[in-house]
Amino acid sequence: MVVDENNITGSIFKVAVPAVVEQLLIMIVGVVSLAFVGHLSNEAVTAVGFINSLFGFIQVFFVALSTGCTVIIARLIGEGDTKSAKAAIKECVLIGFAAALVFSVILILLARPVISAFFSGAEKVIVDMAAHYFKITLITLPLLFTNIIISGSLRGSGDTKTPMLIANVVNILNIVLSYVLIYGVSIGNLTIEKRGITGAAIAVCISRGVGGVLSLLVVLSRPVLLAFSLKGKLAFDFQLLKRILHVGIPASMEQLIMQGGFLLLQVVISRMGTEASTVYQIVMSINSMCFVPIFGFGLSATTIVGQSLGAKRIDLARKAGWKTVKICLVITVALSSLLFIFAGSLIRIYTSDPAIIAIGTGAIRIFSFSQPFVSIVTVVSNALRGAGDIIYVMLTSFVGIWCFRVFLTFLLGLELRVGITAAWIALTLDFSIRSVMYLTRFRKGKWANISI
Repeated sequence: MVVDENNITGSIFKVAVPAVVEQLLIMIVGVVSLAFVGHLSNEAVTAVGFINSLFGFIQVFFVALSTGCTVIIARLIGEGDTKSAKAAIKECVLIGFAAALVFSVILILLARPVISAFFSGAEKVIVDMAAHYFKITLITLPLLFTNIIISGSLRGSGDTKTPMLIANVVNILNIVLSYVLIYGVSIGNLTIEKRGITGAAIAVCISRGVGGVLSLLVVLSRPVLLAFSLKGKLAFDFQLLKRILHVGIPASMEQLIMQGGFLLLQVVISRMGTEASTVYQIVMSINSMCFVPIFGFGLSATTIVGQSLGAKRIDLARKAGWKTVKICLVITVALSSLLFIFAGSLIRIYTSDPAIIAIGTGAIRIFSFSQPFVSIVTVVSNALRGAGDIIYVMLTSFVGIWCFRVFLTFLLGLELRVGITAAWIALTLDFSIRSVMYLTRFRKGKWANISI
């Protein structure tokens, strides 16, 4: 088991630090990639942002496997049942790959109608760009979700270093390919033509494919704890799959609520115009800077709480959960202060448009006040997921995202004509209210007795 009761802080950092390093590189890549696209045009930024939101929504259908597998593997490792843990990851990888293959074929064929349906309020040029970008990035969808399932499973076992190393390779490759394919290069007799947004899509497609292949090689050939073989007769353990889906389906519903809300929010913002959509994409990208440690400590909470409960150590799960919240909160307050101070400089990384810089700087400063609440919501909700208390997280996500974020943005932004500022007001209200709800839930301790 990962948790050392004599050094809980050390155990938290042991899981969190590799995840933070991984997320840091992902964040840098996201910032650099969007900056590359941003210097093509505001329309290109909006198109890529639309597809990123759509991919988040598509991912919902695989969360039942990825989250369920992560939580169950954490429990099984805590119980000392490595054999069942290996069976769990094998089943989820095979089912996930097959399902993603079917999804990718259907979506490639229906790319334009899907984009038009979701983003009907956007300009035609943006819809055209988005549909083109979408088709290319769908090619390696099965490998993308294979990587997500395997990386989540490895983290559930306490191995956050391997997913970090794979992510490092993938993200460095993405940066290099993005620059080369978007802008083109000429070295000696070798000339690669500038391909603009098509180049950005190809870079993402190749990088995701490499990530999927590397993660498969790790679990099929490396001596990791969850290594398995594809040789021999294929037999599914339906009782184990039932356990995974018992956790995974509510998690999938939670993500459906969240990503559906984010997607609808994009639709609402797209009706405010290209300028508002561009600001939104840039600000959310900058927000990823503060989210780096939050993500890592959230994963740490899931793993440590899950393994502690698997070992029947409720006291350790509770103590580690509170400790993780406190550590992450201190770090987030420091980072959000820097975000407030350097807001204008950060916006200029993405664009030289004076209007975007002015609106974006104010938005980031408003946004920085919400970061401590984001920290609490992320860490505590992940601790509750590790305990199997996913239905509560699902219901509160619905209230926060749909009742506050989407509805308020629509009401203030479109009906009362406040504009894009409405999105930041609604987001801050969402996270502040949910942080109180999650802290209260964790303090009461009902999560400790949930059977999964």
